[in-house]
Amino acid sequence: MHSTFGMLIRRESLLRRMAESTGQGVGRDELATLKLLALDGALDESTKVSCADLAERLDASNQTASRRLQRLEDAGLLARDIVSDGQEVELTGDGERRLQSEYADYRRIFESDASVDLTGVVTSGMGEGRHYITLPGYMEQFIERLGYEPFAGTLNLELTAESVRKRARMSAIEPVTIEGWEDDERTYGPAYCYPASIEGSDGEYEPAHVIAPERTHHGEEQLEVIAPEKLREVLELADGDEVIVHVSE
Repeated sequence: MHSTFGMLIRRESLLRRMAESTGQGVGRDELATLKLLALDGALDESTKVSCADLAERLDASNQTASRRLQRLEDAGLLARDIVSDGQEVELTGDGERRLQSEYADYRRIFESDASVDLTGVVTSGMGEGRHYITLPGYMEQFIERLGYEPFAGTLNLELTAESVRKRARMSAIEPVTIEGWEDDERTYGPAYCYPASIEGSDGEYEPAHVIAPERTHHGEEQLEVIAPEKLREVLELADGDEVIVHVSE
């Protein structure tokens, strides 16, 4: 079991590398500014701010406040519109997800029973899940670490807008790590499996796991779930059906 401190350090390292690779320069000071703007209402709607007022509340200079806003905008976390008497600012979807990640970290520190419910609509995948799950380097770890042999395929879900925002809260939950490996042809990246149960109109199923590969072309709105059985058949699901994924430790 990884320690909370260790997970936070790894998250800090990842966020730092992301910032360095994009030249965004978003650090703790910028996140503190983002949080303050969210508290002012910029999470839900466009909110007017002035650099002078923001600087006073941040105990910083006007130039520093302006620079932080610019960095947040450059990073895609904040949308700005300069007006005659100040600025109209609003958090973007990425900005909200960044704060959700921070929220998840604090939940992990102060709450022992972390959980999140995600709602999604069943969709058809491209068949990639079946291929990767059955690879020996992954399958052996699934059996050993999850305690079951997954069905050769994933249940693909399209999350609702609200659940996309809530998804970052999974970071507060300790995942089962499936290590990366390599064969003679290529290297395969790690994946993280979050304990879950699936609730459909015909009942609830467990055990299951939300699987989140480190390397994926899927967006935040797409979720994949694995289980010992074919969830479509067990829960009698078809494309367009809505399910709730209960993710918890």
